[in-house]
Amino acid sequence: MEKIALYRKYRPKNFSEVLGQIHVTKTLENALKEGRASHAYLFTGPRGVGKTTVARILATAINCEKRKGGEPCGSCENCKMILAGKAIDILEIDAASNRGIDEIRELKEKIKFSPSKLKYKVFIVDEVHMLTKEAFNALLKTLEEPPEYALFVLATTEIHKVPQTILSRCQRFDFKRISLKDLAEKLQFIAKEEKIKISKDAISMIAEASDGGMRDAESYLDQIASYKESGEIEVKDIIELLGMSDFKNLYNLISALKEGKAKEAIIQINELAENGADLDQFIKNLVEYLRKVLHIKVVGDSNIQMTEEHFELTKKLAKDLDLAYILEMIKTVLNYSNAFKNLPLPQLPLEMAIVSLTEGRVGVTKTAEKYEREGEVYAKEDRDIKGENIDGEWPDFLLEVKSQNNSIHALLKVCSYEIKGDELCLYFPYKFHKERIEDIKNKKIVEKALNKVFNRDLKVKCFIKNDMPKPEEAAKTETELLEKALDIFGGEVVN
Repeated sequence: MEKIALYRKYRPKNFSEVLGQIHVTKTLENALKEGRASHAYLFTGPRGVGKTTVARILATAINCEKRKGGEPCGSCENCKMILAGKAIDILEIDAASNRGIDEIRELKEKIKFSPSKLKYKVFIVDEVHMLTKEAFNALLKTLEEPPEYALFVLATTEIHKVPQTILSRCQRFDFKRISLKDLAEKLQFIAKEEKIKISKDAISMIAEASDGGMRDAESYLDQIASYKESGEIEVKDIIELLGMSDFKNLYNLISALKEGKAKEAIIQINELAENGADLDQFIKNLVEYLRKVLHIKVVGDSNIQMTEEHFELTKKLAKDLDLAYILEMIKTVLNYSNAFKNLPLPQLPLEMAIVSLTEGRVGVTKTAEKYEREGEVYAKEDRDIKGENIDGEWPDFLLEVKSQNNSIHALLKVCSYEIKGDELCLYFPYKFHKERIEDIKNKKIVEKALNKVFNRDLKVKCFIKNDMPKPEEAAKTETELLEKALDIFGGEVVN
């Protein structure tokens, strides 16, 4: 008998089994219980968190002959038929591969016919954002005047790509990432049921790596269980098979960079290479980890999928590192890994990034306050002031912003600025900064502080300062950086 994938075998069959989405499931249950189900729903959120699963449960519940409140009974003929995947009145469409107007026209034709066996004909359209403009227009007509027996559930991971005309005709539900605790508990339950021997640390590592997605977590467990048929699964097995990076390696590398210990960091990278680690994957994991450090620094503690121990250490890193240096680390690692990714020595891009990031920092640990002051001087000297000079008032303005919002204050500390007419022009080194300030709510806070400090009506205009080194420019520094690396090891170039 063919083995059933764990994510399919343990897929929830009713609302109460769905993890982390009670704000969605409870609302749908109540609507079904009170006979107030809508004709069109839009589910949005990260992949693997239950959007399609909830859509199927909804399709089952609304057609259940013996529904218990809002839950499907699971035992009536309709429930059994739907759960077995044999209900021809439940149509699932993958918009990623059926995105054209012809497919939507075919769907419209199917809607004309009443359900063959069920009470409702349910259309589940996955990745709906992939539809073409013409297909969206065709779908819109269907959503405006559907027959009373038709129910639509649209699912997407990219809500911003769905036209407002579609959004306005659906009840929208936002799905969240599943908490680390819930993921770990479900994995532990599955491991027990499947008689998979796995350590608690290994479970935690899988839960962290899945980034809040149940499907990914179950797939990882399935894969590692097939790989190791005997003995207990440990963290080292997961690192070996799935190419994940041990948290300690990532933390130790960034700590070494923070303290200017280039030699220690390069030795660590070479040890990973000698042990057969996938350094391309390590770079991806490193950038993702730095993103989490950045997130904690700027946004705060929310939505970080980590064990309590790892989170506390990462929070300490975020506190010790200033924003400018975190950004510098991300840009430098990405820059060198992209510029030299085809080199025969996979560790060289990382080594060059390490030397670049620790140059002038060897043996010296700068405090965040000191580095921020240097960052402010750099930002001030870097810009070409053409408009009104506001250096004297800028600190007062920052203090006013800080009293309203710490995150916005942190973003403004690393930008260049000038006033041109009735506009404050802000020049950011990173797209993330620009988009955060351009958020309507944040922009209002900035403009309110401006008006209070400068006593005049000023509007905010944001730009990206494109100061990231190009690959060809980075290549020019290869010899110089290699020489510095050789100095650290006391070696020489051998022709």
